[in-house]
Amino acid sequence: MPSTRRNPEAPEAVLRGFAEGLGLPVMRESSIKLVPGAALTDRYLLSVPAPEIGARQIADLVQLAVSLGLAPQLAAQVASDLSHSTTLHFGFEREGERTTLKLYCEFPLKRERDSVRGPCDGLLVHRAVKWDPRDAMAAAVSYYVANPARSVSDTGARIRDLLGQGPPGDLALGLFHRAAGRVPAEDRLFLEVTEEGGIRRSFDLKLYDAGFTTADLGPALPGLIAHFALGGFVVPTAVVGHIAGGRGSSGAPFFTIYFGGGRA
Repeated sequence: MPSTRRNPEAPEAVLRGFAEGLGLPVMRESSIKLVPGAALTDRYLLSVPAPEIGARQIADLVQLAVSLGLAPQLAAQVASDLSHSTTLHFGFEREGERTTLKLYCEFPLKRERDSVRGPCDGLLVHRAVKWDPRDAMAAAVSYYVANPARSVSDTGARIRDLLGQGPPGDLALGLFHRAAGRVPAEDRLFLEVTEEGGIRRSFDLKLYDAGFTTADLGPALPGLIAHFALGGFVVPTAVVGHIAGGRGSSGAPFFTIYFGGGRA
């Protein structure tokens, strides 16, 4: 059973250790998040099958999350969501002096609409709890919503609305339209992301089955480097899993490339 005792390790290492100690298959995905002036690589995303997490392990997760600074009511929300989830994602990112821990519950696309509730008109695919372990007030609940009835043209327009004119929007639209010619809508899932009580407005676009690799992004990298005023960055050669972008919790623009998903 994973330990929930306080640990002198960094909170992100404790959360990762819990995920890896569940004794379940773990998928790991790498990513690079571009923000003005920085390419952030100190991040992880680990995923485990939610139906295989036992009641005792869920209780341990709640206890651990609270010990790492998450409000008890938000930890309880995660535990409740797990009963309807297909996957639990553990995430972490560091941006400057700020660290963020994340727990995402992923819900099945094919289900009764009222089985998982959220403040949205579409289909709630993820509810994510994100918090800074050093600041109890810096916690947020994010909603990732799909609208299966949205057309390709409407989705493209929404991507442009969220990213605006420039290299990030050009790249995202190019990948989206190429994917639309290769795979059905459920395999290029477009999610809009909002934050409870916050100003975040962004998207996440699933591309696993479209067959893109990071080499396909090469021609777009100089434009991204200039757009975000970066010194440069390197993306390892790997399959592109999904991309995300828009305005984050602070209102600042971002663009994230997820790649290399597979067994940890």
